[in-house]
Amino acid sequence: MIKKLQSVFLLVFSMLFFIACQKELNFPDTNTNTPGTSNGTAKYSFAGGSDNCAGAVISGVYNKGTALNSLNTIAIKVNIDSVGSYTIATANINGIIFSCSGVFTTTGAQTIVLKASGTPLGAGNFTYVPGTNGCSFNITVTANGALSGTAQFTFNGTPDSCITPRVSGNYIVGTVMNAADSVTVKVTVTTPGSYSVSTNALNGILFLASGTFATIGQHIITLTGSGKPLNPGPFAFTPGTNGCKFTINFAAVTDCKECIYIPFCVGSKYDFIDTISNPFGGNDSAYPRHSEYLSAVDTTINGMVSKRINTFDGINNNYFYTNCQNGDTRVIANNVQSTNSGNVLTAINSIELKANAPEGTVWTDTSTIGSVNKLYRTHTIVQKGISRTVLGVTYNDIIRVKVEQNIYYTDPAAGLISAGISDYYVAKGIGVVEVIGYGENPITNQLYVAVHSVLKFYYVP
Repeated sequence: MIKKLQSVFLLVFSMLFFIACQKELNFPDTNTNTPGTSNGTAKYSFAGGSDNCAGAVISGVYNKGTALNSLNTIAIKVNIDSVGSYTIATANINGIIFSCSGVFTTTGAQTIVLKASGTPLGAGNFTYVPGTNGCSFNITVTANGALSGTAQFTFNGTPDSCITPRVSGNYIVGTVMNAADSVTVKVTVTTPGSYSVSTNALNGILFLASGTFATIGQHIITLTGSGKPLNPGPFAFTPGTNGCKFTINFAAVTDCKECIYIPFCVGSKYDFIDTISNPFGGNDSAYPRHSEYLSAVDTTINGMVSKRINTFDGINNNYFYTNCQNGDTRVIANNVQSTNSGNVLTAINSIELKANAPEGTVWTDTSTIGSVNKLYRTHTIVQKGISRTVLGVTYNDIIRVKVEQNIYYTDPAAGLISAGISDYYVAKGIGVVEVIGYGENPITNQLYVAVHSVLKFYYVP
């Protein structure tokens, strides 16, 4: 029975994988640290006086030759003495202006947001002064990639394509990059030491990495994406000043992401580690698992427009159907074979997630195992909008779903038997990132972690 319990966990789990300012001003280009302009009826002063702007928050990526966008801003604190209108701008320095306008309706401490416009002309550090007697802030403009630190190393593949780079993450136009959006590249270290690397900024993002090499020889560094993609299509990035090259394909928002929490996009790849616990003591068993979406074809099942998703697990091809309506992700499959036992889900038609439903929502479904045995599953949304760290990566916008499972055995005639409880953690735009399956320990009769599946790598185009 323990083997059957573990198989149900993996069988069902594997089936699833399948005050901002608006006005922009133009001024002639001047030198760094030059005062800007100010107009309006309001009376105010800048926090920090004529020194550095106190508590200023700089946002966006500043790269030589790359046009700035709505993400390039600076938030500055001001003290309002009398209400009224205001227009504030810096001088045009290195091709960049920061400006904003509006109306102060109350006195006291407030924050204004200046929007950057223009295209940086050169790399380096540049000082800007908002208004005619404002505080000052510094903007660092990078060149076509940057490299610093005490280590000496080269990127494998330089100056051509990087040798077997591994792209992870979810690169969608309009979606802000996070820690999961990364690229690993191989380097050859000749002198150990510290390093700090950035790529060129393209399409609104760049990649960054820092750390220390303790030894010489072959190493792997992980470059993490920063920014928000502006346009779809392929873009080539180069780490450092003369590194190798890797390409990122940015996707437009398409109907493959209509299931906003569990995307079903052709080219998506997922690698998991499934750990099966031994309730009798001894070592646990860990298995790698791969899932890749090869193709998708629209079809109709029982009047519902669905997609047939062809998958590849590294050895065999398979398929299932999916449909998304009002945030409900439905999965339909037949003859889904467990990779760990002979169990087969011969018929499943299940709503795996109700993304728009509130916490506490409960729903049920019934599937067939073999020819006559029934699998009953009760789903409950336990938490929404939480974060979860898996293998060192923090995922946000997670929905936690608890699934209670029972099997009614007709052949052999064993009646209704508990198949345990599973916690599914589903990250928006990615899918399932972790599953914890609990079963009853046959020795202690207490719940224990029977199966633990974690996401090791994913790529969603």
